[in-house]
Amino acid sequence: MATNFHYKWRRSSRREKFLTGVSLHGHTWHSKENLGFLPDFAEKVSPFARLLARAEASHEKKWGEGIDYRYAYWTSPISPEDAYLLEAKQVEKENLSPLVSLSDHDETAANEELIDIHKKNVPISLEWSVPYKKFIFHVGVHNLPRAKSASLLAEMRAFTAKPDGKVLADILARLHKIPEVLIVLNHPLTDQGRIGREIPVPVVDEFLAHYGKWMHALEVNALQSWETNRRVMVIAERIGLPLISGGDRHGLEPSGMINLTNARTFQEFVHEIRDEKKSDILLMPQSRKSLFVRYAGQISEIVDRYPALKGREFWHDRVFYTGKDGVTRSLTEMSAPDSPSLAAVNQYLKLLDLAMAGFVKPISPFLARTKESDIS
Repeated sequence: MATNFHYKWRRSSRREKFLTGVSLHGHTWHSKENLGFLPDFAEKVSPFARLLARAEASHEKKWGEGIDYRYAYWTSPISPEDAYLLEAKQVEKENLSPLVSLSDHDETAANEELIDIHKKNVPISLEWSVPYKKFIFHVGVHNLPRAKSASLLAEMRAFTAKPDGKVLADILARLHKIPEVLIVLNHPLTDQGRIGREIPVPVVDEFLAHYGKWMHALEVNALQSWETNRRVMVIAERIGLPLISGGDRHGLEPSGMINLTNARTFQEFVHEIRDEKKSDILLMPQSRKSLFVRYAGQISEIVDRYPALKGREFWHDRVFYTGKDGVTRSLTEMSAPDSPSLAAVNQYLKLLDLAMAGFVKPISPFLARTKESDIS
């Protein structure tokens, strides 16, 4: 087993021996990003807590029910085609042929759209939400066979809605038997069910003891701290799995890392990871930037206005909630245009934009960059 790290900012001829760059773990507007973390976040940020309380009161007055944040989600402003081109162009600038695997949460619509409408040769992939105890693991499932993808997706969604350990083992075992499928445990130590909450190492070890035999790699994630990624490296070495790159891109900045390979097809790349247990990871310059700056930039992109996106122009067009009546509506549909709660949140976002322009961006070049020693 060998995982090698390469660095875009270091002059090295070693990168020139590779033919292909693989971008993994990118999201599009088909990905439903759960907002279950909002109440916890609000407790830590008092101005936001007041805004949230005002929005909750307005919602209850209009709809006669409180907000259950498990049924609220936001979507990225980026289309499948734009997400693909963003990643492919970054790879091509390295004089490499691109392989791009977009993996939305529990959804393969982006991949199917790229294949059917835009005639792109892309794998059918997703990021599968796997509840385990009181946590949620995310499993990257890449390159599903087209003929079986719909039925497999339905089974995975059914498990997520009603978790059962035996069902999980059965699905993973059947996926593993398909030689062209790649199964990756994404950001193993981070619970995306509650953003910012860490999954304890003993829980990760227990999960892998039960299901690790069907995993092919663990992800080092370009939007996690390198302290966290190093701990993932220790787990991977202990259980004998290679590491693989994950950009986890939701906004307009391309992935902070990609895989390098001489494989010409995604299936050949899968063989390299699964069977040869060999992985070469290239860190891009954005992976060195402060995570605070990168997350602030993503938030700014997510809530920005996009006049060209009809029906998705404003941030509140891209936030959704499923009420007790079973109907999913955008926040725009649920609120009057002059809603006081929407106006208050917009004012808050304007202040955040001012903070980005006046403080975060000017100081970002002076914030400490990630050192290679932090990574390795």
